[in-house]
Amino acid sequence: MLVIRNEQMQAFAARRQNEFHAACTARWMARARDGADEKQANEIVARSVTRAFEQYGIDREGLLVRYLDFVQDLGEDFDRQPWAAEVLSDTELSAAQKMRLLEEGSPHGR
Repeated sequence: MLVIRNEQMQAFAARRQNEFHAACTARWMARARDGADEKQANEIVARSVTRAFEQYGIDREGLLVRYLDFVQDLGEDFDRQPWAAEVLSDTELSAAQKMRLLEEGSPHGR
């Protein structure tokens, strides 16, 4: 029988997280219109993913990518704007519902 220790699972999770951040950073750079710096983009991605996960319960990769689109398009503090904060702070909504409502309600025509 194969036994996977907790340390191995943590290593697998850390590797997957690093791969996800790298993919998101590459996507950010591809979408950048202003000659963004890759190191800075990676830092923004890491901060934004952490905030989305820890503060708003956004925990699926596809939803996190959509959240990052808002960050890139509207700024790192878009979640503090009243229209976004109202949706993101609603604990009754699932992560998918939050993203759908953000996309429907963005005053920026997303």
